[in-house]
Amino acid sequence: MVRSGSRGLVVDTLPLTTRVDRRHVTLVLPGGSIKGALRGHAELVERTARNDIDAPSAEPGASPNEHSAAFRAQLDQLRVVRALFGSARDDADDRRAGALRAEECTALLTVPDTLWESATTGASLSGEDGDGDERLPVLSDSVRDRLEDLGMAQADHVALDRWTGGAADGRLFSVLEPHAVEWEPIRLSVDLTRLGDERDSGLTLLLLTLRDLADGRVPLGALVNRGFGDVDVTEITLTGGPWSEPVTLPRAMSGPEISPITRAWADYLAKESS
Repeated sequence: MVRSGSRGLVVDTLPLTTRVDRRHVTLVLPGGSIKGALRGHAELVERTARNDIDAPSAEPGASPNEHSAAFRAQLDQLRVVRALFGSARDDADDRRAGALRAEECTALLTVPDTLWESATTGASLSGEDGDGDERLPVLSDSVRDRLEDLGMAQADHVALDRWTGGAADGRLFSVLEPHAVEWEPIRLSVDLTRLGDERDSGLTLLLLTLRDLADGRVPLGALVNRGFGDVDVTEITLTGGPWSEPVTLPRAMSGPEISPITRAWADYLAKESS
């Protein structure tokens, strides 16, 4: 899930939604979120392939501004990543758009507006506080059951105290977690003309990134360090470019078309390292 920018009155963290029609919404993974996750992993792949351990970094004890400048210097350092995903820095003199486009991905479910309003605003009220003087908003059993039928459930968590390792006082929070939601296919398109001289090396980097996505190494969405973001990829299909017919990713990475592509990738790494 991608976390919504608004906080619910009952559930603290809500998944981002988009409208299906006038009376229904569905969960959504924005294209920018998908592209950002793939870019971060593509940088990891290229730096690993280049054994890049000398990336610009500030000296210990440097000021926050110096650390920020050193980090920003790394953002557009990798030429193929930049060609594929675009410039990361807004202040770059030769800022360019990337050749890769990620479309918005929506879930294969529709949530009625009335149900979503109950889940987000606590339209159904029940329960009392300790003194019995005030009624607190909670999800009713009927709302919980309907959300469960759609593959979502409210889960309560407590933040950990960094010093004691125990539960932090007053840090209980809840999340509406999609745990059994199916999604439309993630659709990516690459403008091979925009890749220019980096066409073959860019395709190789994209294939390696997609391979790791299929192997579960690239989480998507928010809270990935808290157990969210796992992706179960059933199949990746490529169409166009070097492949005259649609092929699966394993077939593309073992077929005859891959030889000139990987050769360009090896030449690029050797040239950049020299």
